[in-house]
Amino acid sequence: MPRGNSDWITRNWQVRSALAGLILAGIALRVSLLFKYPDLWFCSDEANLGLAALHLVRDGKMSLFMPGESYGGSLGVAVISAFTLITGSPFVGIKLTALLFFVLFAICLFCLARRVFSELIALPAVALVCLSPPFLTIMGIRERGAHGETPFFGTLLMYVTIRLYERWNTSAGGWLGFGTLVGFNWYNDYLSIVFIVPCVLFLILNRGLASIRPATALGGVIIGSLPYWLFVLTHRVLPPFDGRGLQFFDPFAGFKNFFAVGFPIVTGARQNFQRQDLVPIFSNLVIFLYLGAIILFLAHVLSEKGSLRSVKTLLALHLVFYPFVFAFSRFAWFADEPRYLIGLYASLPIALAWFLCHLWRHSKILATTAMAIVIGVSVYGSLTVPPDVFNTIFAEPNAAVIRFLREKHLKHFYANYWIAYRIMFETEEELIGATYFGVRYERYPEFKPRVDADPNPAYIAWESEAVGFEQRLQTSGRSYEKRPIGRYIVFYDVHPRLPAD
Repeated sequence: MPRGNSDWITRNWQVRSALAGLILAGIALRVSLLFKYPDLWFCSDEANLGLAALHLVRDGKMSLFMPGESYGGSLGVAVISAFTLITGSPFVGIKLTALLFFVLFAICLFCLARRVFSELIALPAVALVCLSPPFLTIMGIRERGAHGETPFFGTLLMYVTIRLYERWNTSAGGWLGFGTLVGFNWYNDYLSIVFIVPCVLFLILNRGLASIRPATALGGVIIGSLPYWLFVLTHRVLPPFDGRGLQFFDPFAGFKNFFAVGFPIVTGARQNFQRQDLVPIFSNLVIFLYLGAIILFLAHVLSEKGSLRSVKTLLALHLVFYPFVFAFSRFAWFADEPRYLIGLYASLPIALAWFLCHLWRHSKILATTAMAIVIGVSVYGSLTVPPDVFNTIFAEPNAAVIRFLREKHLKHFYANYWIAYRIMFETEEELIGATYFGVRYERYPEFKPRVDADPNPAYIAWESEAVGFEQRLQTSGRSYEKRPIGRYIVFYDVHPRLPAD
């Protein structure tokens, strides 16, 4: 059984100090990347949320979900807006929001590990998160969708589930609160299903469906997910079940992507967006340490007498359930960029910390060496992460393009999704864009008529897009000017104007 301490973190000042030190080290590691790559602070996804925050701060307009999508709630936008009001900068607001959710996640992970095991396991688990692999480090300074909120709220849900199990004679208010947290997790990010199912299954296996007050809990679920149902009623759709994922349905390939690509990146053995080992001499060792720890942890849970009644079973269910969700969904096709595996860190570091603590009893040298290798590879990877890993669209000369558009008095432009929203955000909508080239999905459709009405808009294309576009202009007999800027080609003074499409 877990420790029966009444205090939610610990009263031991030494442990508190160690926890604070680890979190500060994690913040320092992340902030160092912001100073290392100041030109790569924002990607298109962050710009999308930043624009939404600007609209909330300036105009009081806020959507129930992320603009243009229905798979992530608006909590991140609200927090960014609050930090924007405090700091006066939406750019700083985005980074503070990402760091805030990282800190909250680290604290919740400590509380969960301490509740299930002890402080001796909780601290190493937090160390593995704070001194983390590049993908987790980068996600700690990127507010991309709900990927920052999900680990925090998911780990909090697991902690609350254990507290409910320990205090089974919970009032109706307790079950209402549990249901509300489940519902809000679902509304905030559908990926939270990897937390919700293990938590509900754990309670049902231990106590039965009737004893968890299903009616009260379901009422809480409806309350917590109320924005979701408001969206369903107003848009007459049931997100995210739109059928788009069926074209990717290939469980065998999904499991292969999980173990061959996603899991190595999660453990820090490989770099994001590249199937490249970080430290080849140690990469396989790190992967096998994690896999071995998971297997031994699962065996330990199953071998315990009355294992179903052990709170360790909740962590085991999470570890087992996660790969199946990943493999049976379109998430599996994002294994090179494992945003959808970030929730594994609610249980994965605890399993490895448990293994290392048991190894410590037999050999302090081996346990220390293993921990040093895992953290060493992670920190080395984070400190040496190249720009093309830090950002999917790297080395974009946005400042030069913005300066050129201002010089030519070009207020409106067409570009692809990844260019358009970054420029709009970085100029705080001084320059207005509409999507073109490839992805033609407007997250802010209210701006497109303004761009379409401009008699002389610019067209900003990547070099790969510019070839076909220029051929189109030449074939149609149009005159135009162009300016290469970095990896962009800016077309302007196009006559006669291309029809809006």
